[in-house]
Amino acid sequence: MTDPRHAAEESERLLRFLYLCPVGLADVSASGEVRMMNALAVQLLMPLARDGQMENLFQVLDSVAPDLPQIVAVSTVDSGNVVQDRRLRVMVGGAERHYSLNLLRVEGDTYMAVVSDVTQVVLNEAITLEALQVQAVQEGRVEVLTSVLHDIGNGITGIGTRTAILSATPAWEELQQLAKLSGFLHQRRALLEPALGADKTVALLGFADTVIARLQARAEQWRDTITFYATAIAHVQQIISIQRQFIRGGGGAARSTFAVTELLDDALAIQRAALEKRGVALALDYTPNLPPIEGDRTRLIQVFVNALKNVAEAFDTMETGPGRSLRIAVQTVPDDKLEIVFTDNACGFAAPDGLLAIARGQTTKTAGSGVGLHASAQIIASHHGTFTLRSPGPGLGAVCTIRLLLRQPSHSAVS
Repeated sequence: MTDPRHAAEESERLLRFLYLCPVGLADVSASGEVRMMNALAVQLLMPLARDGQMENLFQVLDSVAPDLPQIVAVSTVDSGNVVQDRRLRVMVGGAERHYSLNLLRVEGDTYMAVVSDVTQVVLNEAITLEALQVQAVQEGRVEVLTSVLHDIGNGITGIGTRTAILSATPAWEELQQLAKLSGFLHQRRALLEPALGADKTVALLGFADTVIARLQARAEQWRDTITFYATAIAHVQQIISIQRQFIRGGGGAARSTFAVTELLDDALAIQRAALEKRGVALALDYTPNLPPIEGDRTRLIQVFVNALKNVAEAFDTMETGPGRSLRIAVQTVPDDKLEIVFTDNACGFAAPDGLLAIARGQTTKTAGSGVGLHASAQIIASHHGTFTLRSPGPGLGAVCTIRLLLRQPSHSAVS
């Protein structure tokens, strides 16, 4: 025989559990009449009730779900979900919130409404969607860029091959033959003068010498031009190779050991034209004999390229003129770290205490998205480093400081 006192305790425990349940629960009728609600349901729904009246759930939700009475009326479900995970956008205290509503038929005229606040879930979904859209755009750009680089690379290879052939061509044979002829005429000068006369002989020899001198000058100019083209083509091929490696490494690569100054030089090879176009004087201050670091080369060069790109674009809002400068300093600092500092005298920015709080969407540019800055900070964080951006104020330049561990923890992987 069941102990009445024990049954009462179980009933009280169940009611206490339902009342404190972390989702809003409401026992309602088919017409929406509220019979019982737990604490969270009251907390979530009361701000939506007119004049604080919570007698009918359908009336409370009329502004955001006016079709609920009709859905219940036409439902043929004996027991189970009548409404499943319906998102409701509501205003609570002047702020937009998002609720999830489930309406279950228990039996007969008894329904259970389950309400929960999913605002953070909706925000996370929006962030994820934005990230996927950005990724899709980036992948499209990568595809186009890969195709363009392929075509440019093929063209440059052809030009480079032709230049190499010209460079390997022996000295002009015609010039050698003319030099021999001039030498022969000079040797036979005594025989030419009686036949041509002294003046004509001098003129003929002078003409031959002049032609030879001019052809030699053109030959030297030709050689210098071929050497210039060969050097320029090699430089372009190097940049294309760097860009291809940069594109291919979008997914992250295994860690390796390398000199960070080599990565900076590669990044400068990509962005140097942008800096020169804006008249920015570059100064490099690399401490000699810097130790190598461990990390993902491709992702770190992405950070350096973006830093240089930001510097170049920071000068676009300023009037053109002399004095534009960028200084890149690399040195070791305490705690076994390597410090890379980009210091410019561009437009700068305003921020509390001069330090920009880097977050998704945070940018110092009027037309910027903040994606590059946030991605750079994340990459450095994945290397157990720090990324900071400071400015004394608008018009006073900015300082980007990156600190990396010289040796990554053996148990972690750079991602």
